[in-house]
Amino acid sequence: MKGIRADKTGYLKRIFFCLLLFLLRSLSLKAQETEKPEDYRIDAGGNLVQILRWSRVNAYFFEVEIEARNEQGEWVSSHKERTEEIFVEIILVPGMYRWRVLSYNVLGRVAASSEWVGLRIYPAHDPVISDFDPPAYFVDSRLDEFTLTVRGSNLTGETKIYLSDKSGRRRPWEPLSIERGEDSIQAVFPVYRNELVLGEYDIIITNPGGLSTTMTGFKVSFRQPVDYAVSLAFTPVLPFSGSLFKEYDQNLYPRGLTGRFSIVPFKRLWGGIGGELTARILDLTTKDERFTLNGQMLLFSANALYLRWFRDYTMNAAFHLGAGFASLLNMRFDHKDGAQSEQFAPGHLTLGFGGSWQWFLWRDLFLETGLDYTQLLIGSGAPAGFLSLTAGVGWRF
Repeated sequence: MKGIRADKTGYLKRIFFCLLLFLLRSLSLKAQETEKPEDYRIDAGGNLVQILRWSRVNAYFFEVEIEARNEQGEWVSSHKERTEEIFVEIILVPGMYRWRVLSYNVLGRVAASSEWVGLRIYPAHDPVISDFDPPAYFVDSRLDEFTLTVRGSNLTGETKIYLSDKSGRRRPWEPLSIERGEDSIQAVFPVYRNELVLGEYDIIITNPGGLSTTMTGFKVSFRQPVDYAVSLAFTPVLPFSGSLFKEYDQNLYPRGLTGRFSIVPFKRLWGGIGGELTARILDLTTKDERFTLNGQMLLFSANALYLRWFRDYTMNAAFHLGAGFASLLNMRFDHKDGAQSEQFAPGHLTLGFGGSWQWFLWRDLFLETGLDYTQLLIGSGAPAGFLSLTAGVGWRF
């Protein structure tokens, strides 16, 4: 029996010791820490419900004190609330406030207190957008960021702004920084080229409390919706196949000119699709000990065109494929003794393809170099195929 009493006595001592430790700990709580009050919600009545939070300590309960600043600049008690949670929800009218949390121990005494934290409640008004600038971001402007200025009313120091892709294929486009004025917002947006989507975007601004408004019309596009370009190039010719050039017996005809006019109405981030008209004149004159063989070749073709841009739209590769017509002009033999043959002008249908590289030196001025293959089909003369080298300049407008 004595052994049983001794065990019970030891058990009661341990319980008493644990309660004593808990009491001592609750009497010496560290200072209560609050958290930044960024949480809020709108209730069914349209009221802004502010959520105040703080960190957990071993307290028996908490008391939240809220003071408001009056017209004289003095702090006066506005609200007190007891809770066992680590947050309270409260509706406050617009104005300047400060709040703190008191932690109470099991004896009902204050064991710790937080510092006063400032809080400003803005009037809950729908923001209004009157206009914005610029109207678009041009993907070929080569800018890594741009500033969007939105003007309106009911804008506060906490108003947020972002862009929303109408297609819904991208996450909201958020700014790097925001400067807020009395009736305007300047937001600096980054440009992530692999995430860009051409088209219209919504400008969405949101006031504290979730009240927001939307204006449509901001665009991500090219500086010009349609590109037109002209170029003129020096064009030497290298015979490649067929019997036509055997009459001339030369491996290179260095004199020739090529003029191009192109239009690209379909422009996307992956490239542009359009059409091209080409006119080319080649001098096929060759000399022999006995005679001179004179002749020029005039070619016209219409081509389908594909452009692919590089280096932030300062360079592009162009590929074309098409058909046309070629005619040999003024083709005759001039003999050394002065005799001349009759002129004749055989014609050919043509097929051709090739590519070029354009390098923009200054805005719309570019250098161009390329290589084309042309096949003369059956006509009133011998068919042949030849390569044309091009080197010239052009202008996009």
